[in-house]
Amino acid sequence: MYRSLLHQLLKQYPDLQAVLDDPNLTPDSQDGCPSLSVLKDLFRNAISALGQRSFTCFIDALDECDEQQVVDMVQYFEELVEQSTKGTLLRICFSSRHYPYIVLRQGIRLTLEDQPGHAKDLETYIRTRLRIDDPELVEVLPPQLLEKAAGVFLWVVLVVEILNKEYRQGGLALRKRLAEIPSRLSELFKDILRRDNENMEHLLLCILWILYSKRPLRPEEFYHALWSGLSLKDLVDSEIPCVTDSGASGRIGKYVISSSKGLAEITKSKQQPTVQFIHESVRDFLIKDKGLNELWPDLGFDRE
Repeated sequence: MYRSLLHQLLKQYPDLQAVLDDPNLTPDSQDGCPSLSVLKDLFRNAISALGQRSFTCFIDALDECDEQQVVDMVQYFEELVEQSTKGTLLRICFSSRHYPYIVLRQGIRLTLEDQPGHAKDLETYIRTRLRIDDPELVEVLPPQLLEKAAGVFLWVVLVVEILNKEYRQGGLALRKRLAEIPSRLSELFKDILRRDNENMEHLLLCILWILYSKRPLRPEEFYHALWSGLSLKDLVDSEIPCVTDSGASGRIGKYVISSSKGLAEITKSKQQPTVQFIHESVRDFLIKDKGLNELWPDLGFDRE
């Protein structure tokens, strides 16, 4: 992260590249990327040389870091703001889920769920994406969804799709289905993963590959990885699936969704898209909340 921030800052203000000439930080013998402490010092020196210019940092997903890393990071940036020269406009924006709780000495704290526009955005999403043409249900369901969602956008996204699927199948139990859906996100994940018990072998391999591969898999790698595992159980065709024809990307995209029961996606990157969970909370449910152990108690290895 510090290397990325330093790179962006030096690219925006090329004159600041002079900080790299400090022999104490980047000696001629330097081979490879500097250490974390050196990167922090280089970034601090570059900020100090900004003068009357401005720089804004957006640092997302603090909750995905180790708690001590978060504490150290916040402290570093607080010191950076305090040490910045007069006239420098330095703004730092952190985003995080509610845990771990982050203590800030100064600044503005915004809770997304409490913002007036957030509830309106949720309502707009529901009314736009809910594919139901029954006038009564169209009026009744959105308020119930909003109340049960408690401001969690991901919950709304998943539940709207569940209700759309229920409606496509006749829609005789929409109210009942909504009442059965858990309000807690982790319980909703569990409900989604175990409700129909179809293609559980596909689901397990999908989860394991996303959780434990050394790096995120490209869609084609993911497709072949699951085919390889399933072929050992004679659950798929014996021929290796083609991933180079014109329809391959569409097939693979559908398979990522179906094999994960909607909890994985292909990233939007144009350069090298990969397969990932739709949100870090899915990983938390599987590992921290022991969801993987509860769904497949016989796996027999340490999942931490």
